[in-house]
Amino acid sequence: MKIRVKLCLSLCLAFVILTLGVYTLSTRLLMQSYLRLEREDTQEDTRRVRDALIQAGVSLEEKSPDWAYWNDTYEFMRDGNKAYIKSNLVDTGLLVMKTDLIFYIRPDKHLFFSFGTKRFFDLPIPASREVMKQCGIDLLKPDEEKSGIVLTSAAPAFVAMRSILTTEKKGPSRGWLVFVRYLDAAKLKSIASDVHLEFKIIPVGSPLLSSSDQKALQTVSHSDLIPTRPLDEQQIVGYTLIRDVMGQPALLIRITEPRAIYQQGKTTILYVTRLFLIFALVLAIVVFLVLETSVLSRLTLLTHQVEKIGEGGTAITRVALRGRDELGHLAGRVNGMLAKLERTTLNLEKIQAQLQKQNFGLEDTIQERTRQMLHQAMHDALTGLANRAFLMNRLQQIQQCRETTLSPLSPSQSSLAVCFLDLDNFKTINDTLGHEAGDELLRETALRLLDCVSQGDTVVRLGGDEFVLLIESLSAAEESVAIAERIMAAMSKAFSLPGGDYFSSFSLGIAYTEERNLSPDVLLRDADTAMYHAKANGKARYSLFEPSMNDRLTERIELEIGLRQALEREEFQVHYQPLIDLKTGMLIGAEALVRWERPGEGLVSPGRFIPIAEETGLIIPLGYWVMERACGQAKEWRDTFDAPLRGGRGFTISVNLSGKQLRGADVVDRIRDILERTGLPAEALKVEITESIMITDIEDAIIKLKCLKAMGVKLAIDDFGTGYSSMATLSAFPFDTVKIDRAFVSRLGDHPEATAVIQAIITLSTALSMDVTGEGIETIQQLTDLQKLGCSVGQGYYFARPLDTEAMEQHLTEQLEQNLVLNLPQTYLPKAA
Repeated sequence: MKIRVKLCLSLCLAFVILTLGVYTLSTRLLMQSYLRLEREDTQEDTRRVRDALIQAGVSLEEKSPDWAYWNDTYEFMRDGNKAYIKSNLVDTGLLVMKTDLIFYIRPDKHLFFSFGTKRFFDLPIPASREVMKQCGIDLLKPDEEKSGIVLTSAAPAFVAMRSILTTEKKGPSRGWLVFVRYLDAAKLKSIASDVHLEFKIIPVGSPLLSSSDQKALQTVSHSDLIPTRPLDEQQIVGYTLIRDVMGQPALLIRITEPRAIYQQGKTTILYVTRLFLIFALVLAIVVFLVLETSVLSRLTLLTHQVEKIGEGGTAITRVALRGRDELGHLAGRVNGMLAKLERTTLNLEKIQAQLQKQNFGLEDTIQERTRQMLHQAMHDALTGLANRAFLMNRLQQIQQCRETTLSPLSPSQSSLAVCFLDLDNFKTINDTLGHEAGDELLRETALRLLDCVSQGDTVVRLGGDEFVLLIESLSAAEESVAIAERIMAAMSKAFSLPGGDYFSSFSLGIAYTEERNLSPDVLLRDADTAMYHAKANGKARYSLFEPSMNDRLTERIELEIGLRQALEREEFQVHYQPLIDLKTGMLIGAEALVRWERPGEGLVSPGRFIPIAEETGLIIPLGYWVMERACGQAKEWRDTFDAPLRGGRGFTISVNLSGKQLRGADVVDRIRDILERTGLPAEALKVEITESIMITDIEDAIIKLKCLKAMGVKLAIDDFGTGYSSMATLSAFPFDTVKIDRAFVSRLGDHPEATAVIQAIITLSTALSMDVTGEGIETIQQLTDLQKLGCSVGQGYYFARPLDTEAMEQHLTEQLEQNLVLNLPQTYLPKAA
């Protein structure tokens, strides 16, 4: 775009911006002043109308004393003489006083006499009584006088009420004299003519009040403000209020007048803007002519000369421009640059020849760097294996190759297997031994995987502890299974890590296909699904993908969604399994177990939804919900049954606490809050914790457990003997109870080693001042063996299955009856032979 065009556009843009700015600024500054003047003028006119209306009542109030404080009126109230009526109460007299109705009230507040102008009334008595009611005659005190507005069925009216006294204003009062002047249309028209303003009075509560009137009424009812509101560009309204004789809002006055001040303001702004437009246009033309003469035309000439020199083919090698200003100086600099350019051109020709020689070596360097960057983009920095980008690129290459090949593919050409691997206990090793050990485990795993595949196959690290093997040219699916078994064998050997030798394992999923058209995403998803299936079936194994696995995955997703909804819908229940003192046979407590009553399905096995709750973190809100329900129920049972049943030991409720709950920073505070809300004593709650906490975050877990112990809460380790813990580790924790896993109890009698393990656990627990609970007691033989071994507490189907709240309460009632009525304290133990 040429400078001349730019200049014109810039001047036009500046012209428009300045015009808009002047208009906006004048509108904001000047118009605000005009609007303020308009508002003040409207408020003043509104006050004039209100004052004119009030003055009509004031004139009535000024005339009333002449009649009320008069001996003739005073005697009339005593004898009711007709001469007073004939001489004073005549229609012409009321018209002269501009009074429409006059009536007299006795001291007992009953109407004595009433007279009104024929223009308004044939029967003045009903009108008088209506005014009396509106004035609150029943609440009127002796000698009290009132004046103001009242609302009547005929029209709003001004009222002046005076006590009837002698001319010397002496009493006692013989009642009241009331003057009434109605604000009819003629009167309002007369006032409007006097003030030269249009107005309308609307009784408060009238259906004629619009929504805008209602808002204005709210304002004037609670303050002395006079609100105004423009109706449109031509009219503005103002509001004020007149209260009745009782001090309540009575009449809303609305005036409407033309917006002359506002229109004058708009006209003024228009004139100012036009004047500025003319001034700015003249200035822009002058500026353009000056620039055109002194700059633009000379700049055009300089440009033309430079173009000619640049095109060549002419003897002219320098520019010529007259003038001693900046453009003349620029022409001199251009000539200097042209001279330098000639010298530089010669030098460049020499340098170009040298650079051509050097470029050949630089191209080789760039190609090598490009190869290195491509390798880094497609490989994992830690293990040196291919990464996800490499894998997806390779799968797409295979797919394109199959789609472009027209001839039929042999089984070895069409078969392809993807193995998805995930380290089962990587997080445990990484958290326990540190990131250095975790990185070494990943590097060693990569080397072992490379040893298990052929040279043409691909080993990929997706990220974290996930690996993928891409195996090509298989003759059958069994070959991928054989590779999986080789991997399992390789991974079963110990890993030499910083800190010692450790074992790890894989969960491995295989997706095998012989289809010509493959989808990389589907293939990876199927392998991932198979891996998840292997992990769900116990880990350290492989699984070949089957279409039915997608159904199970879908079922798991639906179960997870249902689990989240169940928390909101409170579909969970708490069941209770009794805990029995194996020495006395007394029921001394219960373990709280969560059950899910899923609509349309019934009870869902805890084995199905508890692992999902653990993985998703839903176990945290679910666990605290169970604890609060169980503690509240235990408090109720202790108050009802504890004293008769306890046999020297208080009823306790055992509640499971997940590892994720224990790792939460607020676990101690939340348990304390639950105990405070439910009122359950801390010593009546036993928290059961799994062995997994004894291998991760040990120090943090011990601190929190000691805090719970200091509160009085009892602690138990659940399913002891099946995990990673040892008695040496156990001694570091402040447990009160060790629960023997049902796997050992179920083997009592048939397997001597199970008896030996249980005996060792009981002996060492006793040495550590811990009591022992045997889980899963189902036969009398198991019960007897545990008693002989010294186990203190038992639970299992032999005593009772988990019971809902109602059944558990019935259970406690039955035992209470046996204890107190039948005097059979040993309810659960078998009778002696």
